[in-house]
Amino acid sequence: MLRAFCKPIQDFSGLVNIARYELSKFHGRAEIVCGPITSGGLGSVEKNLAVFNSAIQGLIIQGRPVFNQMPYEDALFRLQAEHERRHGRHPEDKSYNPVVLEEFYLPLFQTRGFSRAWFLPHWRTSKGATWERNTLGGLGVCIVELSEDQLANLLALS
Repeated sequence: MLRAFCKPIQDFSGLVNIARYELSKFHGRAEIVCGPITSGGLGSVEKNLAVFNSAIQGLIIQGRPVFNQMPYEDALFRLQAEHERRHGRHPEDKSYNPVVLEEFYLPLFQTRGFSRAWFLPHWRTSKGATWERNTLGGLGVCIVELSEDQLANLLALS
């Protein structure tokens, strides 16, 4: 679990502060992988995260300056669940909840620390990835849509 000052992360802003610090190390040249995690893609969070992580690792092996958001995922899932409990959302309500995008990714994207976004195949099946594509594109970030073959090559590297 990510910890700030040896205390567990209690809210999205604490997690954003850690991520902004990590992002600052890229001096505005960070790249990010975007694609399905909770909706769309391969149909399960576990499968989507496995592909996501392998694509990130493949790009890093190629020497790309990729900001790896995977260390944040456990805290993001926990914070989203806590948010839903506090705001009356029933755990069986399967409708899409954009809180992670609005409270974590938007503040990161607004730092303008990203120069490129790599979109995994099937990103269009994901509500979150579609939001990321529109948001990052609107901020002038270079968008690269990976083909299935390009993804396979990255997965072979990792």
